[in-house]
Amino acid sequence: MASRKKVKLECRLKSWDDVDETMKQVAECERVMSDLNNNMNMELDEIKRRYAGLAKPVQEKIDHYSADICQYVTEHRGDMSGKTKELNFGRTGFRISTKLKYNKGIKSADVIAALQRLNLTDCIKTTRTVIADSLKKKPLEVLDEVGAYLNRKDEFWFEIKQDVIQAAQEQEESI
Repeated sequence: MASRKKVKLECRLKSWDDVDETMKQVAECERVMSDLNNNMNMELDEIKRRYAGLAKPVQEKIDHYSADICQYVTEHRGDMSGKTKELNFGRTGFRISTKLKYNKGIKSADVIAALQRLNLTDCIKTTRTVIADSLKKKPLEVLDEVGAYLNRKDEFWFEIKQDVIQAAQEQEESI
């Protein structure tokens, strides 16, 4: 897939042939970058896989120890003075945790509708953002009223024809 680049440079090229040759150089550099990124990702995947294998038995031990601690503390809750027991290597205990649950068959959308009906909008998270593509299509009067404007400028771009360059390289290699 071709990629577009915005560039701000002093011109060092003297002809269209120079521009074309430079585009070829950019394509070759992009191909090298792509290869480097692919190699890096392959190495990272291998490292992640290797460390996941090393971490799995350690995490299983942590889970096993945590279950043992939970079972013992639950069985000996009466020995604790208060909700927390201080030990040499940590603290353990119980704390009240409150989770909001919905009645059976009730979904998040149902709760939101009920909250709106009851005018409890402070219990509803709403994310509002400007849809720039839609606003750009509005009349200038609307843009002015909301404190926006269209900033139009002719921005330079170029696109490399990777398929043409790759075909040319393959042809050169076959000679």
